[in-house]
Amino acid sequence: MTRVRAMPLAPRPFPGEAMRSWIGRVAARYDLSPAMFVAGLRDGDGVSAARLTSMERRPDPDLEHLLASAARLDVSRIGALRAAMGDMSTSAVSYSYRDTFAWCQACVCEDVAQHGESYERAAWRLGCCAVCVTHKRVIGQICPMCACGDVGFRPLGGRWRLTCEFCKVQIDAPARHWPETASGISPTRLFGFLVDPRWISLAFELQSNLLAVIAGSEAAGVRR
Repeated sequence: MTRVRAMPLAPRPFPGEAMRSWIGRVAARYDLSPAMFVAGLRDGDGVSAARLTSMERRPDPDLEHLLASAARLDVSRIGALRAAMGDMSTSAVSYSYRDTFAWCQACVCEDVAQHGESYERAAWRLGCCAVCVTHKRVIGQICPMCACGDVGFRPLGGRWRLTCEFCKVQIDAPARHWPETASGISPTRLFGFLVDPRWISLAFELQSNLLAVIAGSEAAGVRR
């Protein structure tokens, strides 16, 4: 195993944070992407973005020990980030994993106001999650300014920020006043469909029940 020195800047994981998000926040302290940061810890031996993403669903002992050593964390803290998925089994998480990125606008704006950066919740990666459990509002998947779907977290000034790659808007900027021309770009949607806002409470109830079933079921229950 590669021997690494402890990193001088290594933020602790937030409750419910996705593993890739935490790795990204550590990397952002050095203005690096997660892949470049991990490659630096491995003496230039790079890793694919797919491998970093897969750590959210299945153990990767080599990388977890490497990150724990660099961040001065017990390795159990790294593995515990997978539990943010709701203690689901590996098969259940893989079954419901969302390939596209999603976020709660209220959450990320509050993050920046409180911490100076935003972070991804593990639950946002589950395809069955369409409503934020904290704010009871539909999570977004497109930039509210230009409607581009190429949105993600990027290092910016030593912090992890939610950015639109097309129009370069900082989506997590607190108290942002979106122009009227952009106000209609991101109407209320559930799983890509326009819905009446009155349906949100029903969607949240169904989502809560579905997550409970997935978390406590066997494979047959997941299929149902």
